[in-house]
Amino acid sequence: MIGSERRDVRGEGLYEYVWLSDDSLQLEKKVLKQHWNNRQRWSLYLRYSSPMASLVLTDSSQLTSHIQNLDCAVTVNSDLGDPQPLLLRPGGTKDGFGFKLPTPPSDVINFNRGETVRIACPGSFITVRGAGVTEAVATCVTGRTFTIEGFSYDFRNLVCSSYPWHTARNTGRICNSGRASEIEIGFLVGTDFFRVLDVCFDNNQLNPLWTKFDLVGSIGGYQRSFPRPSWIRGAFYPRVSPDNQYLRANQIATIGEILGSQALGERYVSRTTDFYLARGHLVAKADYVYGSQHRATFYYVNAAPQWQTFNGGNWERLESSVRNYASSRRFNLVVYTGTYGVTTLPNARGQQRELYLYDDANGNHALPIPKVFWKVVYNPVTRAGAVFLGVNNPYLTTLTNDYLLCADVSNRISWLLWSPNNLTLGYSYVCEVNDFRRAVPTLPGFTVTSLLT
Repeated sequence: MIGSERRDVRGEGLYEYVWLSDDSLQLEKKVLKQHWNNRQRWSLYLRYSSPMASLVLTDSSQLTSHIQNLDCAVTVNSDLGDPQPLLLRPGGTKDGFGFKLPTPPSDVINFNRGETVRIACPGSFITVRGAGVTEAVATCVTGRTFTIEGFSYDFRNLVCSSYPWHTARNTGRICNSGRASEIEIGFLVGTDFFRVLDVCFDNNQLNPLWTKFDLVGSIGGYQRSFPRPSWIRGAFYPRVSPDNQYLRANQIATIGEILGSQALGERYVSRTTDFYLARGHLVAKADYVYGSQHRATFYYVNAAPQWQTFNGGNWERLESSVRNYASSRRFNLVVYTGTYGVTTLPNARGQQRELYLYDDANGNHALPIPKVFWKVVYNPVTRAGAVFLGVNNPYLTTLTNDYLLCADVSNRISWLLWSPNNLTLGYSYVCEVNDFRRAVPTLPGFTVTSLLT
């Protein structure tokens, strides 16, 4: 390098700096184009890792290898068409790692020249050479230019006719010592099922006991502000409509009936504030990179009644902290999220009653309001893990021992940002996995040798 100059630009390709005068510098984006004058010519090739990158000038004679191998770069938040297709790695695993992921910590998906990607639109189609097909193989040429069957396409123009359809289905396997069934959620592409989420579901209580998914180290490049779809009942609620039971008016009526007083129902469930039961994601939509994956989290089997004060309080802060932990360290993590027990509130006589969103005249109840939500975060490479627990009852005035399932070791966790002692936001604490397992033996088995710090 003879000298250097740093400038911020957007985009990818070959750039040229041309001295125009002693005190001015012009930046022009050029691709293999000569520009000569009587001044020294400086050029560079940028393969950027974020939409905004810093450029360093180098002598143009050093560019030969870059010019011969112009790669492709597509940003998750700017270059995906709408409706976006699934981007799958040919020959990849049939899970979350089977998707083509951005290069951490950015949202840029990098491709080598000649690299292929499987473009899929399950449940709809993509138009290739005038015909609709459910999937195609695209090959990187340069920048955002890809070829399919010999025809060139700007990546932004590769869109599905509608959003890729996701599927929730019973696997036929049992969990929770045979008292619950396993459900998998993912995308059926041809004969391949790309699983993104597992659920252990209690069919009697209509309650998810736990979920499992892979949190990728490239989660920092997730798709921001992707629109939320409607929730999906699926085939798992034959006698109860979750849509109806989550309505605030019905929450008031049901809790009032359980407590023997409609006035208490009105007291505990507000029509206007955050003191109501939200659909609490066990696996959040932002736990996945792509908007198409976000949509797959909106099955009711992936949710349980969660007081909104807690949902938007310490639980949200926990979810964000875990994602930031994975992204900053570039760790791929296994995450289990589950529910424990049933929340209680006192009736008119001061007696604690378990709360449900569904309760009929015959004493049948379902959709329990969990007492505690928990999240196990596990690094399968280092075998380090931790359990994060939050109390789902903003009306507690005193924390009793039945809410404390294991010894608190949160003072050993430095990367967690929450307000653990705030009862309204959800009293929260951290435990060793093996200690927690003694209280909740239904957690699936895996070896943990240290605390995730």
